[in-house]
Amino acid sequence: MTQAWDDGKTNRSFGDINVRDGFLIEVLIFKMELIAGGVAGAFAKTIVSPLECIKILLQMEHLSSKFIPFALLAILSIIQVAVGIRFVIDREECFSHLVPCEGDTVHVSFVMIKAGGWHYGEDGVDLVVKGPTEEQIHDARDKTSEKFEFVAHKKGVHKFCFTNKSPYHETLDFDIHVGHFT
Repeated sequence: MTQAWDDGKTNRSFGDINVRDGFLIEVLIFKMELIAGGVAGAFAKTIVSPLECIKILLQMEHLSSKFIPFALLAILSIIQVAVGIRFVIDREECFSHLVPCEGDTVHVSFVMIKAGGWHYGEDGVDLVVKGPTEEQIHDARDKTSEKFEFVAHKKGVHKFCFTNKSPYHETLDFDIHVGHFT
């Protein structure tokens, strides 16, 4: 459905989304492509890499057939789940991530991206991490980058909330890796 506004610009409606001059659609497409890239990267790190190790082991002719199952178990026991995303923050953005097992190690990192020609705020962002029962796990204030890890005391959905106090939009790279060692 397309209609003209009084100012002559075009408004397009896609279901419940109203779009002026296609800007919102471009943003949504960018976000979908960005998420797809992060998922592809996580898949490559967590699934493809261990499978390549298994392939190499199977190609080694001098290994006895008794050794291969133990090697496969060793490789599969250290598989990690990884998620990475780049996003633009205005005021507050929250993300949730499932930690499948109690005792898993969660590695978290973020960095503000300085874009040439674009304002880069000197102020950092705040990151608050909360566990499945809303208990606070980590609190970083006014940081332009941060890297930390914690051991999950409870399995479940953990919440990662960023707050930008700068009057400018900031771009962040955010990564989560959950390691489960059996």
